[in-house]
Amino acid sequence: MDPIEKLNLSNKASHLIATQESTAAYLREHPELLARLGQIVTAYRNINGLIPQTDSKLFSGHSFPYFESYKELENSIHLAFLGFYKSALNSLRSCLELGLLCVYYDKNDDSERVIGEWLSSREPTPMKKKILTGLSKIDNISALNFKLPILEFVADLYDKLSGFVHTRGFAYSAESLNSSSGHAFNANSFQGWIDAACITVQDLVILFLCKYPIGLFYIPLWDKFGLNPPIGGLLEPVEAETLKQVVGGPALSVLTPICQNDASAIAMAEYITALPDLREDQHEQQAMESDQEEIRRWGFQSWYDHSAIASAINDTELGEYHTLRLRKLENWARENGFFDKGEDSIATE
Repeated sequence: MDPIEKLNLSNKASHLIATQESTAAYLREHPELLARLGQIVTAYRNINGLIPQTDSKLFSGHSFPYFESYKELENSIHLAFLGFYKSALNSLRSCLELGLLCVYYDKNDDSERVIGEWLSSREPTPMKKKILTGLSKIDNISALNFKLPILEFVADLYDKLSGFVHTRGFAYSAESLNSSSGHAFNANSFQGWIDAACITVQDLVILFLCKYPIGLFYIPLWDKFGLNPPIGGLLEPVEAETLKQVVGGPALSVLTPICQNDASAIAMAEYITALPDLREDQHEQQAMESDQEEIRRWGFQSWYDHSAIASAINDTELGEYHTLRLRKLENWARENGFFDKGEDSIATE
C-alpha cells in the first residue's frame, strides 16, 4: 500500500492524476496557452545569461536569488498543472520577490559584497517597500518609471499575489479557485494563473533589462567567440529575442531607447562588435577541442553512441566532412588511450 494512502487524506492521488490529465487535455485544445507558457519559461531561463559573472562575482552567491526565483516559476507550473492554483500563485509571489531581490542587491553593481548577510540567513529578506525604493534608484528603472510606471505595476502584482499567500478572504482561497471543497481542474483559475505567471515574468524581464541593458543590443557572440563566449553578462541574439517577445511591443517601444542610450552598454557593444570574427579554422578547432574533452571524459565509444555525429555522417552535403572529422577524433582517442573508456568511466569502476 502506498504510504500516503495510509494517511487517509481527502485529496487522493487519483484526484491529482485526473486533474493533471484534464489540464493536459485543456492545453491540447488551447495550444496558444501552452505557447505562452513556453515563451515565459524560455525567456526567464535566458535571463541567467544576462547576469554578470565577473571575477569578483563568481562563486559569491550573487545569482542565488535568480536561481531560486526560476525554480519557483517551475514549481508554480507543476502546482498549477495539478490543480493547486493557490499554491501555484504562492510560488509566483516567491518567484517575483526573489527576482526583484536579484536586481535589488546589484543596484550598485556590488551584489557579491552586499548579499552575504542575507545569503547566510543572518539578515531578513528586505520588505517590499525597501526593495522597490532600492530599485527606483537604478537610473534606467527611474527613467522608465516616468514613461511606464513599472514599479507601480510590480507593487500591484506583489499585493495581489500576497493576497493568496495570506488568504485574503474567500476569493483568495483554494476552495474558491477550485470552485469546490474538493479538488478538480478549473479552466478560469488555470487561465488566471497563466495571466499572473506571464505578467510576473514580463515585469521581471523588464527590470533585469533595465539593470543589464546590454540585453537589448545585437551582440554576435558566435561570430566573435564561437564555443567559448564570455561567462555571463551577454546573450546570443536568439536569446535576446525571447526577452523582447515577453516584454511585448508597447513596453518594448519605451524600454528600448532607454537601454540603447546606456553609456556602459554602448561601450561594451562597440567593443565586442569591433573584435575580429573567428575564422572557419578557429571554429573548427574549438569544435574538435570540445569533442576531445567529451571523449576524454566518457571514452570514444560512449561519446559516439550519444552524439549526433553518427547520423550527420549520412548527410548528403556534409557527410564527407563529418566522416573525416570522426576519423580524426577516433585516431586521437586511440593515441591517448580514450577509445574504450574515459576518465569518468574509469573513476566509477
